[in-house]
Amino acid sequence: MPNWSGGSSAWNGGGDDLVSGIDQLVVAGGAAGAKTVTGIKTTDKLISVLAVSTTTGELIDRTSSATITAVDTITMAGATTAGSNLLITFARSN
Repeated sequence: MPNWSGGSSAWNGGGDDLVSGIDQLVVAGGAAGAKTVTGIKTTDKLISVLAVSTTTGELIDRTSSATITAVDTITMAGATTAGSNLLITFARSN
């Protein structure tokens, strides 16, 4: 089960396998830039990145702002996250 506080969780094995080959992991939001998503690979297909506010509960689709840029890393472009957000990341393992 992922760590909802944004702490460390492994992508493959720690993330929930919702549908065969699709993993999800919750990581802490913050300023735009690199986010650690342990276990994600550059060959994986990013399906969705959702930001959820821990203060208001608002859910915002941030998929178009996210890119897998390196092993264990997604990069969020522009001002797409906030410190009170969690990022729920879905990807298909390849």
